[in-house]
Amino acid sequence: MQIIWTKANKISKYIKTTVNNTFPHILECPCCKARIKLYRHGYYYRNVIYYKKEYQIKICRYYCRSCKKTTSLIPSFLLPYFQHSRPLILKELNKIFSKLPTRLSRQQAAFYKARFLRNMNALIVALREKQQLYGISRDENKKAIQLLKYLTPPPRETTLKGHYDQIINNFMALSF
Repeated sequence: MQIIWTKANKISKYIKTTVNNTFPHILECPCCKARIKLYRHGYYYRNVIYYKKEYQIKICRYYCRSCKKTTSLIPSFLLPYFQHSRPLILKELNKIFSKLPTRLSRQQAAFYKARFLRNMNALIVALREKQQLYGISRDENKKAIQLLKYLTPPPRETTLKGHYDQIINNFMALSF
């Protein structure tokens, strides 16, 4: 299981203070919903492509003594299961839908575009449920650009609560 950590917005600050970060105390297991404190369970390395640089960062893990599963705390500048950072994916998607040249390969651009288009309806429903989206264009490219504007700011602390918040945080997920 992976939880988006909204306090970590900048990669440079996260890399400098990875082990010394003040990680939150998680008092409920996201897997089994047991109301017990999860214990820090070390780190694992993850590759990140952030604009023109590549990093290998440590991701904090937690362990639940009830269900014996681990949970990872993913910084908000990342998307689960993607090496490219959230700001880079948003910027490149904006270029793709604006029909501008991108840094991505043709295959990668096609993959990101198809995944975003497939999840667009769920994103619209989530934004409308949170009362952040009212009118939307009928043109597919304009609709996508309009949705990307709502996703551009990093997630806030309130984005860890419900199902719609998970859709907004992980807009490139395989399925909801």
